[in-house]
Amino acid sequence: MPEFLNYQDISCQEWDDFCLKSDDAWFWHTSEWLEYTLKLRPDLKTKQKSFLIMNNGDIAGICPLLLNDVEVDGTIVRYFSFDRYSGINPALKNEISKKERERILKNIFSIIDSLAEENDVALCLMRRATLSGSYRTSGSYNYLERFGFLNSSLSTCIIDLSKDENALLSDMRKGHRYNIRKGMDYYTVDIFDKNNITRDIFDQYQALHHKASGRVTRPQITFDLMYGMIKSGTAILAGLSYKGQYIGLTLVNIYKDGAFYSSAADDPEAEVPVPLQPLLQWRIMQWLKGSGIRYYETGLQQFGDQLYDYPSEKDLSISFFKRGFGGDIVPVFSGEKFYDKEFLKKTFENRIIRYLNP
Repeated sequence: MPEFLNYQDISCQEWDDFCLKSDDAWFWHTSEWLEYTLKLRPDLKTKQKSFLIMNNGDIAGICPLLLNDVEVDGTIVRYFSFDRYSGINPALKNEISKKERERILKNIFSIIDSLAEENDVALCLMRRATLSGSYRTSGSYNYLERFGFLNSSLSTCIIDLSKDENALLSDMRKGHRYNIRKGMDYYTVDIFDKNNITRDIFDQYQALHHKASGRVTRPQITFDLMYGMIKSGTAILAGLSYKGQYIGLTLVNIYKDGAFYSSAADDPEAEVPVPLQPLLQWRIMQWLKGSGIRYYETGLQQFGDQLYDYPSEKDLSISFFKRGFGGDIVPVFSGEKFYDKEFLKKTFENRIIRYLNP
């Protein structure tokens, strides 16, 4: 019989070794990311509820799961989520049969339901990892719907870096290609990985992040953990300099054969001759390609209001900008499972009102 264990019952090394071997897992499943998300928002009082399934002494599957106290209309509501957004799907051992896979998944989602009842959870948010190997081979539908989740899928953009550089440039929007060429006349881009990152360089990113945001947005520990990601090889930092000073710094997470555009900070006071990000992103793509990374996810694609997503004009502009770097738009299969009927009713009433009155 499969055995249920808490995340704390094994070492982080054992958890992460499993993630490396499982085609279902990407960086969002690892102990590094779980620790970062635990520390991200102190006001959410985030608690670790991740667990794993053992079968005959081996890990058969893991389920990253974090509990958050989210304020909704002045009331605290408990979510299973990463921050206030979708958590990540369970990851199973590659070698198990299809029949066994179905049985273990059913077991995992039954445990989630039990934990939701024990912890007075009103809503579970979950999505599939688009950069995982199994998404590319079996990502044709939203299997979360089979376990009581309502569909809340959006889209993302993924660039296949196996193409040659001319093809990658050709796939880009004309304006981006122009700004890349012009940017080469003014800017220099440096890539910092585990071999050459220094705390001084990272501190410049942190300072620029605060300056661009206009305030300190996250606890210091989260920046320390991001620096640790670079040191461990699960992130890189790209810095664009102009007149000898870094005015644009971008952090990209890397894991297995995929990379994700995670964070960017541009100096809001810098007077620049050409937009920064086109050349910065191109140099990142070149570095990733040269380092054996095949897929680069540039992030969320939003096109207008959905009942579960209301992008601002800024969000839509960011999506449009990111699409300009080429790549394929693919679904991010996501779901939301409501455990509280009154909360479900209130949530959808508010969504309908908002949708009808943009």
